[in-house]
Amino acid sequence: MNAPTLTTDQAKALYTKGLAILDGTFNLTTRTASYLFNPNTQLYELELNGLRVQHQAGARWNGTRFIRCACDWCSRAHRRDALVDVHP
Repeated sequence: MNAPTLTTDQAKALYTKGLAILDGTFNLTTRTASYLFNPNTQLYELELNGLRVQHQAGARWNGTRFIRCACDWCSRAHRRDALVDVHP
């Protein structure tokens, strides 16, 4: 999803379906975009577009959804950002 903004309900639906990762409290990452929560507007606003996320924040993309990653690196680190390609 590459919408300019997402409501909290939309973000929650993406997260619940395994189509997004919540990294910390305010950063939501989908397979193709990164969003930052704006407390003033109560919306997730598009921060980076054109991502291709394969592995981030202790989760990896299995081809259809994000699943928990149990690799050695993720087991040792609470926060992991890896294999994120940005395309123009």
